[in-house]
Amino acid sequence: MRLITTLLATLLSAAALAGHHGESQKSAPVVMEIFECDLNKGASMENLLEFGREDFASLFSDANLDMSGFVWEPMSIAPPYEQTGFRWVNYYPSWGSYQAADDLWASKKAANVRKDSEKLSTCKMPIFMHAHMVVQTEKPLTMAGKNGNRLLIGRCNVNESATLNNVKEFNSEALSKATRSAAGSDRGQFLAMPPRIGIDPDFDFLNILFGTPSEMANLLDGARTGKIPAARKAFTDTPDPSSCDTWDLHRSHRVFVSES
Repeated sequence: MRLITTLLATLLSAAALAGHHGESQKSAPVVMEIFECDLNKGASMENLLEFGREDFASLFSDANLDMSGFVWEPMSIAPPYEQTGFRWVNYYPSWGSYQAADDLWASKKAANVRKDSEKLSTCKMPIFMHAHMVVQTEKPLTMAGKNGNRLLIGRCNVNESATLNNVKEFNSEALSKATRSAAGSDRGQFLAMPPRIGIDPDFDFLNILFGTPSEMANLLDGARTGKIPAARKAFTDTPDPSSCDTWDLHRSHRVFVSES
């Protein structure tokens, strides 16, 4: 969106997913708008988050728009996506909500906020995907401090003869809860899927796991010790219709979640 083509011209809780992270798996997907951005000289992540949580948030909350914004700060990213300073991710319940926010950002009312945003960062044009919620965390995620929450993002491909619908059916709420229970980790999950507008990636979809830093550590230990694959095998004999060979780790900073 022009929204942040200068502000930040990012896709949970991790997002309107953690605001809209209350969506059930069977509900309609939400729209993800993702910007790849870099901080300008002299600007810091603290400056960016302060701006986002105050001026940016006030602009959209005062207009009673249904949207949420998050910053994904890279921690460990594999090529070719490691060269971006951060991703600003907006979530909308519909394309109509996105358009209302885009119209506001382009209006005279937003002129001062746009000007202030240009001092902080420079972003590429956005890309768009749809986010399908699988399961929310049991305890709602809060607006964490400087260290943020965590996103573990798998770049996944659908196996031969399988479909994206097979992937959604396999990644059920029940399976997700069973594997996180085995790991002793209160983590949520959603899938970022086509349409993929503005990007031609080397993956079919993203498998996004989110939680607090300590819960993410529990999850990774569950994978390290074999508890997660064992729980998955015990839950179902159905083979996974996809493979996720590359995983990236981000801090997730909540900027704004609408109350509408």
